[in-house]
Amino acid sequence: MKGKTAECVWKPIPQSKSSPCDRYKHACCICKGFVYLHGGRHTTNLSDFWRYSIESNEWEMLHGSGDGPEELEEHSMVAYQGMLCVFGGMLDSAFTQTKAPLWMYDIDSARWTECRHTEAETESTAPANRKGHSAVVYSSSMYVYGGYFDIKGISQEFWALSFDTGEWSCISALSYDTGPGPRHGHSAVVYSTGMYLFGGLMGLSEQKDLWKWDFTSRNWSSIRTSQGPPKVVGHSSVVFRDSMLIFGGGISSSRPQSSLWKYHFSSQTWSKLAHTAKVAESHSLACAEATHCNCTLPALHRFSTHVSMQDVQTLSMGHLNISYTNKECTFLNDELQPPTSLCKLCGLLRLPRPKQESSGKCTRGSWEPTGRDQALTELSFAEQLS
Repeated sequence: MKGKTAECVWKPIPQSKSSPCDRYKHACCICKGFVYLHGGRHTTNLSDFWRYSIESNEWEMLHGSGDGPEELEEHSMVAYQGMLCVFGGMLDSAFTQTKAPLWMYDIDSARWTECRHTEAETESTAPANRKGHSAVVYSSSMYVYGGYFDIKGISQEFWALSFDTGEWSCISALSYDTGPGPRHGHSAVVYSTGMYLFGGLMGLSEQKDLWKWDFTSRNWSSIRTSQGPPKVVGHSSVVFRDSMLIFGGGISSSRPQSSLWKYHFSSQTWSKLAHTAKVAESHSLACAEATHCNCTLPALHRFSTHVSMQDVQTLSMGHLNISYTNKECTFLNDELQPPTSLCKLCGLLRLPRPKQESSGKCTRGSWEPTGRDQALTELSFAEQLS
């Protein structure tokens, strides 16, 4: 079945108060109506901790008591019953080699707890520090797959952490023929009784394969489709209704992607939702009407993370945070352009267009920059074509 491109639109979400600096390789998740963000890289490694209120559209920097994580990158963060669980991402050093790469944050008490190794725990009974892995929650456990070690290379270990007991267990055999194999920079989501893993890097080779781990039968299966996203690393995935959305990523030999893809679980088919065209610096600017097809999608960086909440999806990617909802229906073309500025009065975006076309002016207001480095952007889309 040939995929179709559905209609969607991105729009900025203005921020009036302080917000996180632009970054990548950070961790992000959602809990109780807030988006939580930790660490990553800017010009150096970061250890700051933020939360964003979806309702009030405001960021707040959190400090928290207890032993919180230091500077981390390419780590993971998941939420479970009012607790945030941060795993991996430590910079390799003599100091971090003896530490357990696991922290818990109690949202109600605003307190961090560092989970320390017991005397009986070794690398065979608990996972070592790693980066670029995936982490998901199913039932009362966190499942961690893959990642890479700075010295040992890429991992194909599959671990489960029971939130009830606090104990780790290794749940898959270390064999190439039993699953996705060693990889990092992939994505994973949970839908029904399965964990779906896509893409990533195996050695020096980018992947575009899709795998399913069945929590009931405890088996891996490869899902083969006729088409879908290209090979990507460092992308983000999120579940929306009965589909998985995959955004961004890239390969080492080219620029990062800004494509948005949908995988429908029931029909096992892919469809492309949006694509960002490269914008030349010689382009001039024109005002786009709200109902016009030339709406916008922000240009994004390769590394991205995601969170989700019912019908609202918020993705924090590169130095942009993206919020995605289905409440509005504005129709677009396939090729979308990144926003550069915003009209103060009418709120419409002006878009790059070739110089030979009329640059146009907004007759209803004046322009002002949107501050893209730390901007929030929202994506709305019409009901999906299957």
